[in-house]
Amino acid sequence: MNLSKLNIGILHSLIGKNDGVSIVIDQSIQAMVRYMDVSQDNIYFLSALAPARLNKLEDDIFWHKNEANKYILKHYHREPPEGFEDFIEDHVTQAEDIIAKFIDDNHIDLFIVHNASHPTNFVYAIAVGRYFEKLRHQRQYLPRYLLWWHDSHFERERFLHPNPVIKSFLDYIPGPYAHGIVFINTAQAALARQVYKSHFNHHQDTRRFFSQNTTVIPNTCDIPWSWKRQPSHGTVKRLWPRR
Repeated sequence: MNLSKLNIGILHSLIGKNDGVSIVIDQSIQAMVRYMDVSQDNIYFLSALAPARLNKLEDDIFWHKNEANKYILKHYHREPPEGFEDFIEDHVTQAEDIIAKFIDDNHIDLFIVHNASHPTNFVYAIAVGRYFEKLRHQRQYLPRYLLWWHDSHFERERFLHPNPVIKSFLDYIPGPYAHGIVFINTAQAALARQVYKSHFNHHQDTRRFFSQNTTVIPNTCDIPWSWKRQPSHGTVKRLWPRR
């Protein structure tokens, strides 16, 4: 596989700002361009707000402070109002349709999703999980889904007591559908391993997944991008960073 020819999609609520996630996105792009020879023309962005210079699709559905997302989070631990589940479904379906079109239109090979591991971005986190769940059922193996795990509802007090409607959606946050995960610290990796083992072990071999398909890249460091080639798996050779 020629990594320099990959079409890469990146999803986050905001891109190109001075927040921590935007800085991490910038670092990862610099690493891909410098060390993997990926052209910036092959990197596409899906967001509520992104700089004009980028290959981008913007939609308010991905804004974590839009009215729908605020309404959902307001009732996260409260008695669910009438029609709450249908309200969530409608907005998740809207986001999923946009994600599917973005991926199809840009022939995305690798989809990097930030902050889909906790409910702050509730709508698009569910939508991403639903989209890749369908691909798995269809035995469709591209694009690959890389989750960048900044934090999770397992780490935030205000997310520990979901109402029954919210709880019914949480299997998608983050869900077992990511092909790889980047954590920002080792404590998160340890926590996620426990969560996956207790919730998703029937979907995949948790020990093997965390050994081969996850890594830790602290937010405050440069990204070391020294790659080695692993044995072939079929016709595709997997690449992993050196430990």
